[in-house]
Amino acid sequence: MMKILTRINRILGKIEYGILSLSILLMAALLGANAISGNLFHSSIFFANEINQLLVLAVTFIGLSNAARCGKHISMTAIYDALPQKWKRAVNVITNLFVFGFLVFLTILIVQYILRVRMYGRTSTVLAIPMYLVYSIVPIGCILGALQYLITSLLSFLDGAHIYTGSEKQEAG
Repeated sequence: MMKILTRINRILGKIEYGILSLSILLMAALLGANAISGNLFHSSIFFANEINQLLVLAVTFIGLSNAARCGKHISMTAIYDALPQKWKRAVNVITNLFVFGFLVFLTILIVQYILRVRMYGRTSTVLAIPMYLVYSIVPIGCILGALQYLITSLLSFLDGAHIYTGSEKQEAG
């Protein structure tokens, strides 16, 4: 079971890193090109701001999953750190399962919203991209994040030697 979770985690990590890398490189290239265009031709690239807003959305929500993988999300550990070692694993598993459930619930709400946006036919201002396509990155990021929390809770539950604070970050159990 641990090998399967590790393999799934590795595949999800490659997808996340690919999306994040491509988004950040595109943002940098577009911002640089827009700055050069503004200085040389006194005119900015008309779609630069809209594309960069879309890329920030992608980086934010795919970054959620990546932060969960690396155990880099903000966490309040004052109570957790004060617990006896035998309780830490249970609290860790329960907390991760709660966040998993919350992200699944949030994904359902977001999908319902996206379906309404699609029904109304909203498009972006400059490029007329259907907004439901733009917003579809949000539930993808939430589902990837939910999977990370589920994998983390399963790893902490199954591995008797470690407690996982992210699917790629562990502490002595």
